Amino acid sequence: NGQHLSLVALSDLEPRVTPAIVTAGLATQSELDSRRDWYLSLLDLLRVRARRIGDIVRQAVPYFAENIDYDPEAVAKQWKEADVVIAILEDARASLSEVADWTTPALEEALRALAERRQIAAGKIFQPLRVALTGLTVSPGIFDVLVLLGREKSLRRLDAATQFLRPKG
Repeated sequence: NGQHLSLVALSDLEPRVTPAIVTAGLATQSELDSRRDWYLSLLDLLRVRARRIGDIVRQAVPYFAENIDYDPEAVAKQWKEADVVIAILEDARASLSEVADWTTPALEEALRALAERRQIAAGKIFQPLRVALTGLTVSPGIFDVLVLLGREKSLRRLDAATQFLRPKG
């Protein structure tokens, strides 16, 4: 099934997925129609990690939702040291907020430069960032995620993640 979803033409896949997206309450048909190019890009990225239509719908939630929940396993694995993660996410937000051209190459350049400045492997930024943006440990490539979410939603998600990680009280 997974191979079939990866190989089927988007024009054949989209009419199968759209009713499930609508039924799940993620978007209306008119919303999907109005953002058709974006929606097809999303489907193209999500189908790679899917075996069934339902898998695509579950993976799509972070891209449609205004707010996300963080998977407890993702938090336990990627956000162990809250103070370190907060600093990384704040630095990532600052770097990303300066990116004028919200495209994969520009975003990649900004985040790789941040890793270099912090003298850490890029994955030490990408993984906590992935959880902040999607709530999950698995997603399409981090730059694709950023592009699909867009500047404003990505920056809001980073703010929400750092707020979540800050001690309460």
